[in-house]
Amino acid sequence: LQSSHEVSGAAHLPAAIAARSAVSAEIRARICKGMEWCGMILDAERNLSPYDFQGQISREESPVRILAVRVNEGSVIANDTRRYLTDQRLAERRNF
Repeated sequence: LQSSHEVSGAAHLPAAIAARSAVSAEIRARICKGMEWCGMILDAERNLSPYDFQGQISREESPVRILAVRVNEGSVIANDTRRYLTDQRLAERRNF
């Protein structure tokens, strides 16, 4: 996330919502529902973009940018698991 926005004097980072299922637009809409209070205003038309779309799905006047991004969840979980196990092994070595 590269930029921040000022809303009522408080910095807010762009929100990224990832959903890879066939109903991802519906899931993103449900996640964003009621979040206008914190500056997240979803653009319904942008949200209905094709499945492989990546980019801004918030309205232009939204104080917080909402981005749709593709994520390979399996790869993220595998990398986090490897990192955790490596850290655990290092910690065990330090205790000897």
